[in-house]
This record gives sequence, structure tokens and C-alpha cells, in this order.
Amino acid sequence: MSLSILRHEEVFPAHLHNESITLVGAGAIGSRVWAALVELGLTNLSVYDYDNVEGHNLANQVYNDSDIGKLKTEALRDWTARKLSYVPQTMKFHAIKIEQKPEQPSDNPVYQPELGNTVILAVDTVAAREHIVEWCMDNDVFHVFDIRMASTHGDVYYFSPANPIATSRWINSLPDEGLAEVSSCGTSLTVGTTASIIANLAVWQLMHLRHNPEAMDDHVQIYLKPLMLTSPSTN
Repeated sequence: MSLSILRHEEVFPAHLHNESITLVGAGAIGSRVWAALVELGLTNLSVYDYDNVEGHNLANQVYNDSDIGKLKTEALRDWTARKLSYVPQTMKFHAIKIEQKPEQPSDNPVYQPELGNTVILAVDTVAAREHIVEWCMDNDVFHVFDIRMASTHGDVYYFSPANPIATSRWINSLPDEGLAEVSSCGTSLTVGTTASIIANLAVWQLMHLRHNPEAMDDHVQIYLKPLMLTSPSTN
């Protein structure tokens, strides 16, 4: 049985907006973004993640106990198969890390990521964001969404790599790598409910971009403790 989008087709007709999307990162944010995109009825999707599912991921990601030990891309493929009863041929699952581009030409072949019309960043580090955006700028990517999350708040940034002013503004917004939240055991803090809200907020921004552009914002912040949603001015 195929996925019916009858209940939301008037809000977002997926068949009219199925341009390619590349998701980079399949963790707390990325796995939930993938689920939301699939449930919208979008099928022209690809995902990059080189990590494996571990037990501690189950509390804040879409994976199940049976996924432990699998590559996250494999687990997302299995999730999709369960959801749709098949995996569309247009979906691509890359168990690869998008590396920094070499500074000097080399005789060795360099992996060239297959980036879509839109790239969604759901990665953990500032360095990873910078590396991926470098690829975007050289590969005719039109739209980038950068999703950032702490335990009780998060941000969704949007810019076009073809716009140098917007790209520079995004670069200036990048936080200090050393300021990330950590738990008492030294790992990054992640709350599943926060991840779910931020991921779906990002997907709503994508929906606006494709179907109702005047409704979207270049930067949206949400604070959950206390609750506050803001759209900071980018002028």
C-alpha cells in the first residue's frame, strides 16, 4: 500500500515540489527530518551518514532496538521500507562522510558528493558545516538549511550559496566550537522532544520555501524553556 497524503495535500502538494533534497546527518535531528520528509510524500531524497546506531541513540532518534549495530543509513532505509512497504528508487543512502576538499590538486580521485537542489545540514560540528557548504558552493546547490540544537532550544538558518552576502551572514552566525552543551558524562546533550520540534520546524521552513516562499524566514529560533518562537531580523 502506498503512502496516502490526502490529509495534507492541500497544505503541501508534494508531487509539485519533489525537487532533490540531500540530508547530511542522520542523528537526532536528521533521522526525524528524514521521517518528516517521507511522510510528506517526498521521494527525491538522499542521505549521508557514516555512523552506526548505538543503544544510547534510541532515546532521541527514530531507530529501534533491532537497528543497533546497523549503519544509520541502512536503518533509515529499513524505516522507509516499513513505512511505505517499499523503498523508492529515487532515494539514495550514502554511508560516507563528506570530507573536506583538498587544498591542492591531487592525482588521487577525490570523492564527489551527489548534492541535490536543496541541502539540509543536521551535523554536530562547525567544521562539518563549513566543509559541506564548500561543496555546496561548487556544486550548484540552490538552497541550504542549517539546523542547530541544544537541549532546550534551537535554530533553523536558511541561505543560498549563490548569494555571497547571505553566505557571509551565515558564516558569521557560526558558534564557537567549544561552546557546545555537554552532559555530566562528557557527551553532547540531546533531548528527543527538542529534536522532534526543531526537525519539524525546519521541514516547515522547507515547505514554505517550495510552496509559500513569502511565509518563510532566513532564521528562526525556538526556546522551549520558557516557550518562545522568534524570527530575528537579518537586515
